Order: sequence, then structure tokens, then C-alpha cells
Amino acid sequence: MKFLNRINLQSGYIIFSVFTLWLILILYTIDIGLNVRLFYNVIYFIGDACLILSPMWFLERKSRWYSVPVVWLISIYLMASAVYFKYWGNLLPLVSIFDSSNWNHFVFESAWHKINWRDVVIILVAAIYTVLSFVCKTKAPTKSSLPNKYRIIGFFGSIMMWMFAIFVDYMHMVRYTRWFNNEYATESTCNLDSYLNGRIEPSVIADSSSSFNSGLVWYLVRQFSYIRLSHNRLDLSKEQTEEIKEALSRQSATSALTDSVTACIMSDNKDKNLIFIIVESLNAEEIGHKIDERSITPILDSLINAQGTIAATFMMPQIKSGGSSDGQLIYNTGLLPVESGITVQQYDKNRYHSLAEILNKTHSAEFIVEDGILWNHRSTTKSFGYDKLFEMNDLKTAGLYRNENGADHAIFTFALRHLKDMPLPFYAEITTLSMHYPFDDKGIAGLENGLANINTEQRYQLSLKYFDSELGLFLNNLKRLGLYDNSIIIIASDHDTEYKVNIRGKRPICFIALNTGITKHITARTWQADVFPTILDIMGVDSTAGYRGLGHSLLSDSIPERGDDYWATVRGISDRIIRSDYFNRN
Repeated sequence: MKFLNRINLQSGYIIFSVFTLWLILILYTIDIGLNVRLFYNVIYFIGDACLILSPMWFLERKSRWYSVPVVWLISIYLMASAVYFKYWGNLLPLVSIFDSSNWNHFVFESAWHKINWRDVVIILVAAIYTVLSFVCKTKAPTKSSLPNKYRIIGFFGSIMMWMFAIFVDYMHMVRYTRWFNNEYATESTCNLDSYLNGRIEPSVIADSSSSFNSGLVWYLVRQFSYIRLSHNRLDLSKEQTEEIKEALSRQSATSALTDSVTACIMSDNKDKNLIFIIVESLNAEEIGHKIDERSITPILDSLINAQGTIAATFMMPQIKSGGSSDGQLIYNTGLLPVESGITVQQYDKNRYHSLAEILNKTHSAEFIVEDGILWNHRSTTKSFGYDKLFEMNDLKTAGLYRNENGADHAIFTFALRHLKDMPLPFYAEITTLSMHYPFDDKGIAGLENGLANINTEQRYQLSLKYFDSELGLFLNNLKRLGLYDNSIIIIASDHDTEYKVNIRGKRPICFIALNTGITKHITARTWQADVFPTILDIMGVDSTAGYRGLGHSLLSDSIPERGDDYWATVRGISDRIIRSDYFNRN
């Protein structure tokens, strides 16, 4: 600090502030596992720090505290984004921060367990900076003001430093384009309007908007643009409308059943109830896992191997930033979530062709353990075509939401009380919660006394064992009530989860359908979007009658292998359908 004071206290303090903010940005880059590259990350972040703190050059000495809240806001955001990245694999969208429904105990409990020492270092640097700022302020001489000439030089010098960083980014993109002939590379810093107008695939903008490819400032500018425009509807051109119609028609044709025997069996299921159990964080690899020679999922094991069961145990999740809500969206509508932002927060009031609408049962209801305000359930329940939503307040009124029983016991017990009185045939969707990260439901044996001596993998396995047991009780009670034999029961994971140390990446999830009249175990790679058309086939919906989603029925004669290129195109179609509210306008 003495060296900086010899320069000039105010200019020295600004340089120190810029260095602190730059260091925090570099620490964040290291925290999420990105390489620190001298001519890209480092220069971007120096330019960002200079630009963000450039107003300090025109502030008087007493007003220089401007930098302290700025450093803290950015540090807290970066720490939260680092935690979010470890859970979902991308950066924290600003739209998630400004949505009050995300500020709940589930989020905070999950985040707390993901914080590591690198996250703490980011906050520690901000704290040290604050202390040194206070010391510098109290011990500073009274005369340390900068002449206006130096203020102007410092301010415009900061702007030019940021512009130099943008120039470096541009030159990098030009070189990248020349080397790889990648046409969209040069668009990555200026393609927001193209994306919003539906002229490019969403994966392109997602790559540039979900990381600091061009520094923090551009990232925040893009994010605020998405917040401003996220509720604006995409106006489809005639060509785009025809492209969507053709894609939906082609998807229905390629996914249609051709086996007459299968079609005949499906007709027997038309008048059955549908009970769809969406399981929180059910990784397929843990089904059948043995501890001391005993499987932790004996119920699921027996169901997968039972007659009349259709099972897919190598299904790849396709959720985005919306987490569990994306899984529910995929299953209910057959669409994939939008690439930027959270679909149910931005497009919760859309018109969707949903399972509830297409099946058109006498009555339909959705059962959740959470508060209905979370993930806009109260709105999406209507958009997805359900007649009724039962949520946390209903469980509490019924005296069922108690820690000693566990969340899954509560939701299954509550659902049974209502299923027995529903008009037949009905459609019920039940979403479990006890396997939600950090796997700490106190109603589960082994977790009631805290988590101090149990690692994450053990907590997950205890939670899975508990769910398996509660599922068995639920199915037995359906038999007792005379509902089991006349119901198709679907069990599917909402998404995968990370529960093993140092193992990252997408993990397969599973789909299990009971009482279908067909026995089929699919071990080939399938996708979450395949569930929607598969359920339509199981329930005997005419495969040529209309909308069938964007997946491929698992009951068709052959299931094609589909890779990233295929799904990039499909995601583009889905993105335009959702952002244009296509079904409402057509």
C-alpha cells in the first residue's frame, strides 16, 4: 500500500481495486475448472475490471467506496455461479436470480453442500480488499485528489483497455474461423438478435452466453438482454412455420408403430388409468446396486424384470437450466427446454399439446411436495392441462408433511387418499422429492441424526433405498384399493444427479412402464424426449392422429441412434415452438 500511496492515493487505490477484481475473475475461472489463457481470459478480465471500475476516476476520495459493493456483488455472483456450475454444468443465468421463486430452502440446502475452499477464496479476497480499503481510507492524507487531466486519462484509458480486450477477442475469432472454417464462430459475440429472431440454432447462442468466452461484461450484457426479451414472443416467418410443421409431421411418421400386434395390445390400454411417478434424481446405474450382497432396490429390480413391463435403463437426460422442471416439461409436452433461461419461468403460460390434453381422461391431477409457487407449478399445471394441483399446503393440512415420515411417504400417502375417489379413468402425476440433493431427508433411516459421518454416495444410496421401499408400499396399496390392474404405471427419472466424488458428466436415467401388456427391456441408448411418444403408444393413442412430440417411440420396430448433431436440430425446432407459442398461434 505504501508504494501505491507514493504514486497518488486515489490512483493507487483504483489500480489496487482493478487488480482485486481481476484476481477474483481469474480465481473464478480456476474454480470452475477452465484453463487460464494469457491472451484470452487474462486480457478479457483486465479489460472487464478496468471498465467496471472506470467511474472511480471521476469520484472524489470520499466516494471511492463505490468499488467495495461492486466487488462484493460480483464476488457473490461468481461464487453462486461456481456452485451452480458444479451442479448443472453451466453458469448461473441472471433470470434465475431475479425470479423470487428460486429463493427457497431447497436451493440454499443444495448450494451449501456444493461450496468448497476455492469458492471461499473468492469471498475471502473480497473481504481482504474491504479491510484494506478501510485502512487506506482512515490513514490517508487529506490531500490526495487527482487533477482533472489525470482523471480523464485514467477513465478513457480504462475504456481503451476494455476495447483492446474486445479487439483481441475479435482477432481470436477471425483466426479460429480461418483455421477451422467455422462460419458461426465470428457470430458468437453478436448473434443475440439472430437467436431471438430464430435465424440460428439455440446451441450457438448457448455456447457464447453460458460462459465468459468474451469476458464478464459481454456476458452480463447478453444476460440482461435475455431478461429484457425473454417474454417477447418470436415471430415466425412463413418458412419457419413450414419447417416446424414438416418436422412435427416427419417425427410422427417415423415414430409410428407398424407392428399390428403391438397396436392391438395398445388398444386394450385406452381405458386404463395412467399414474406417472416422476422420481427425483434417479440414476439408472444405482438400480440393482448391492451392499453386503443385498440389492438396495429390490422393488425396482423386480418391476424391471416383470411380465408386462417396458424398461429403458440407458436413457440420457436432456434437461437444461430448469433442472427438475425441465424434466417435467419434457415428459408432459414432448418438447425440449429452451437453451437460454428457464422455460417454466419464461413460458409457463404457453399453450402446449400435453399428455393430459391428448389422453383426455375423465379427471387429471398433479401431486407435488413443494410449494406450488416453485418453478411456477400453479401456472404450468394449467398449461399442461391438469384439472387440479395438490401441493405442500394441502399435505400440511392433511397432517402428512412431517419430517419423521419422509417426503416420499407423505406424497404417496396423500396421493392414495385422492386416487381412490377420482372419477375413472384418471391421469395422475406424482413427483417425489426425498432423493433431492443433498440427500438429507430426515425421515429416512440413517439420515435422521444428521450427515456428519455419512458421505454423499452413502446418503444417495440410503435415499434410493427409502424411495424403493415407499414405492413398493404405494404399489401394494394400489392393489389393495383395486386400482393397480386397471392402471398403467410409469416410473421415470426427472434428471440425473452427481453423487460420487470426482465423477462428472451426464449419467443415464431410466424409464419403467408397468401393466402395459408388452414385455420389453431396452438397453440401447435412448433419450428423455422418447418418453412422450412412448406413453402415447402405451395408452393406445392413434399414432397418426396428430402431435407426438419430438422423440421416438420406444415401441417402434427400430430405435435409431441419434447423436449431438441430430438433437441440435431438434432443439432448434423445439426452441422456436416454445418461444413463438406455436400451438397457441396455430
